Amino acid sequence: MGKVNFVEIRSFWHIFRSFDRMWIFLILSLQAMIIIAWNGGTPSDIFDAGVFKKVLSIFITAAILKLGQAILDLIFGWKARRNMSFAVKLRYILKLICAAAWVVILPVTYAYTWENPTGLARTIKSWLGDGQNQPSLYILAIVIYMAPNIVASMLFLFPFMRRFLESSNVKVITIIMWWSQPRLFVGRGMHEGAFSLFKYTMFWVLLLATKLTVSFYIEIKPLVQPTIDIMREPIRTFQWHEFFPHGTNNIGVVISLWAPIILVYFMDTQIWYALFSTLIGGIYGAYRRLGEIRTLGMLRSRFESLPEAFNERLIPSDANKSKGLRAAFSSRPKASGDERQKEKRAARFAQMWNVIITSFREEDLIDNREMDLLLVPYCKDRELDIFQWPPFLLASKIPIALDMAADSGGKDRDLTKRIKSDPYFSFAIRECYASFKNIINTLVFGQREKDVLAQIFAVVDQHIEDETLIKDLNMRNLPALSKKFVELLELLQKNKEEDLGQVVILFQDMLEVVTRDIMEEQDQLGTLLESAHGANSRKHEGITPLDQQDQLFAKAIKFPVDESIAWTEKIKRLHLLLTVKESAMDVPTNLDARRRISFFANSLFMDMPNAPKVRNMLAFSILTPYYKEDVLFSLQNLEEPNEDGVSILFYLQKIYPDEWKNFLERVGCKNEEGLREDEELEEKLRLWASYRGQTLTRTVRGMMYYRKALELQAFLDMAEDDGISNSSLLWF
Repeated sequence: MGKVNFVEIRSFWHIFRSFDRMWIFLILSLQAMIIIAWNGGTPSDIFDAGVFKKVLSIFITAAILKLGQAILDLIFGWKARRNMSFAVKLRYILKLICAAAWVVILPVTYAYTWENPTGLARTIKSWLGDGQNQPSLYILAIVIYMAPNIVASMLFLFPFMRRFLESSNVKVITIIMWWSQPRLFVGRGMHEGAFSLFKYTMFWVLLLATKLTVSFYIEIKPLVQPTIDIMREPIRTFQWHEFFPHGTNNIGVVISLWAPIILVYFMDTQIWYALFSTLIGGIYGAYRRLGEIRTLGMLRSRFESLPEAFNERLIPSDANKSKGLRAAFSSRPKASGDERQKEKRAARFAQMWNVIITSFREEDLIDNREMDLLLVPYCKDRELDIFQWPPFLLASKIPIALDMAADSGGKDRDLTKRIKSDPYFSFAIRECYASFKNIINTLVFGQREKDVLAQIFAVVDQHIEDETLIKDLNMRNLPALSKKFVELLELLQKNKEEDLGQVVILFQDMLEVVTRDIMEEQDQLGTLLESAHGANSRKHEGITPLDQQDQLFAKAIKFPVDESIAWTEKIKRLHLLLTVKESAMDVPTNLDARRRISFFANSLFMDMPNAPKVRNMLAFSILTPYYKEDVLFSLQNLEEPNEDGVSILFYLQKIYPDEWKNFLERVGCKNEEGLREDEELEEKLRLWASYRGQTLTRTVRGMMYYRKALELQAFLDMAEDDGISNSSLLWF
C-alpha cells in the first residue's frame, strides 16, 4: 500500500490496534474464566453441557472485537485512500462487511442453541420467532468463522507450506493469501524454521498458561462469591453518592469491586513476560554461551583461551567439529597437540587482535601508550621459546616481583604464592628473563665476555631448576640491576653511535652488581673472571676488583644494532614490562573501546555456525540512503557558532575530551592551532569531527570495515604457515 506524503492518524487506539491479538485473547480468556468461576469454580466444569454452551459465547465477543478492528483499520487508513489500489480498498470494505455479518450471524445462531434462553439470547429468539433449538447450527457457524484462523495456524506451524503459498502465482492461492495480508514483494517466502517456531510457541504457551492459572485462582475466582452476595442483598443507604441510582443488583458496588482486578489482569502480563524472559533468556544464553565475558576483568582471566576460540570460530577447517550440548558447555575449545599448529593459531589471532587495536587507534579511542599495551606480538619469537601475551595483562607484574624478591629475606614463600595465584605473573617473569638473556647475548660478541655471561646464566638457570634462586642469591640489589637494564633499553631505543661508551659502562655496572652484590658467594664464577682477565691464581671471594671488570666489554659490544621490526618491538615491549608500575586494569579507558573488545571476545565463545572460506561466502551488497546530506563537515561549519555561541568543534571537544587528546597525539600537534598549518591536518580534523557528528560518515566507515575484515579473513585463509608469520607485520 503506497503512503507517499501520507500523514499518519495519531490516536491512543493504536495501542489496541497494534496489539489486537493479545487484547482479544485476554478479553476472551477473561470472559471464559468468569463464566467457569460463576458456574462451579473448577476448570473441569467446562465439560458440563450448560457451562460449555455459555463458554461458547466468547466467539460472539470475538466477532464484535473483530468488527472494531476492521473499523479502526478503515479509520487509520482513511488519509491514504487516494494512494490505495483498488484491491486494497476492496479488501478493507470486504473485511468490514464480513465482520459486521458475523456480528449478526453468531448471536442469532447462538440464541437457537437454548430451549429457554435468558437475557439477550431470549430477545433475539423472540425477534426471529420461537423454534426448536439447534445447537449444531451454532457449531457450524463457529467452524466456518474459525476456518481462516485454522488455516493461518496450519501455515504458522508448517513454514514450508507458507513459503510455497506465498511464492505461488496461482489465482486461487493468490486470492486466499490476499485476504490474510497484502502481497509481499520484499522478504516473500522468508520464515523461521519449524523448530524455532516451536520454541517460540512453547514460550508463549507456558507464559499464558501460568498467567491464566494465577489469574483464575487468585484474581477471578475469589471475587465470584462476594459478587453474588452483593448482588443478592440490595443496599438502600449509601454514605457516598450513588453513581448508578437506577441500577439493579448493586451494579456500582460490583464495578468498584471488579475494576482494580480487571486492570491488574490486563497489566500483569508484562510482569509474567519479564519473569519468563529472564528465566528462559538466561537458560538459552547459557546454552548459547552468551555473555561469558562481560567485563575487562573476565577478559583478562579468559584471554589465554582466545586464540583457540578464534581459530575454532572464525577460521574454516575441513575437520568436523564437535557440536551439541557437551560442546556448548565445554569451558574452552579443543587444544591441538601439535606445537607448530599452536604457533600458527596464535599468529592468526595476533593478526586479528592487532587489526582491532590498530583500528581503535585510528579512531582515536586509545592513545599510543594504550595501543602498545594492548598489541600482541605478531609472531612467536623463536629465540625466547615462550608465548608472549599483550603487555596490558603483564603490566606491573615485574616491578611487584622485583620488590617482593628484594624484601624476601631469602624466603620465597610469598612470591611463590603470588605466582601460583596469578598465571600472568609467571608469564611476565619468564618472558623478561628470556628477553634479558637474548638481548645481552645479541649485543655481546667478545669470546671472553661470552664465557663470563654463559657462566652467569648457567648459575642462575641451575638455581631456577633447583628452586633455590631466592634462597642462595642476594636479591636485595635486584631492583638496581633492573634500573641499569632499563637505562640500557632506553639507549637501545635511541640506537645512536655516540652512546656506545654509555652502553659499555652500563654493561660493566650490571656485571658489577651481579658479581659483587647478587652472586657474592659464587666461587666458581670468581675463578672464571680471574681467568678471563688473565690474572694469577687467586681465590675469588665474591668481590672482583673494579679495574679488572673495566677490561671487559670495552671492545665487545655490537652497537648501534641493525634495527628490524621484530627487534624494535622486542625492546619496546620489554621496556613496557619493566617500567609500567601502575595496574593496567583500566586499559583501555574509553568506554566504547571497552564495549567493542568485550563484544568481540564474548562472540568468540558463542555457539555459531562454522566459518566458510571467503571464496565460498555468498556475496552481499550494502545500500545506504543518501539525500543531500553533508558527508564531511567543512571548516566553516565546524567553527561557526550557533545562537548560543557554541560551535560544533567546541561541542565535540567537550563531549569527547579523551578522543580529542588522542587525536592531537596521533597527528603530532600540541593544540588546535597547529592543525591550521597544513591542509592534510585540516582534512583529518574534518574527518575526526564528521565521524562523531555525521551519521552517514560513520556508516560509510563501518561499511568499509566489512571490506577490511574480508581482506584479512581471505589472507588468513590463503596464507601458508610461513606466510602468516612473515607477512603478518606488513599486510595492512
